[in-house]
Amino acid sequence: MYECEFYDYCQFVLQVMPLKPHMSKLVQHLYCRINHEKCARYKVGMILGPKEVPNNLSPSDNYLANLLLERAKPTANGCCM
Repeated sequence: MYECEFYDYCQFVLQVMPLKPHMSKLVQHLYCRINHEKCARYKVGMILGPKEVPNNLSPSDNYLANLLLERAKPTANGCCM
């Protein structure tokens, strides 16, 4: 069983990993099973919602995840940037 709650419908798992079987087991082990809270996709999904995770966001792309999360933060007047 995978510990990440988004595993069954994660677009990276469904679309990218089948194309790269050599890295699939490693990614699943590192991000889906034991460290899902370190996965960039998981972070964005938990804060913005799973539908807001870009399909091309890699589990290791924390830089892009942080940019997405920063842009979604409300400004002083309550509106997003």
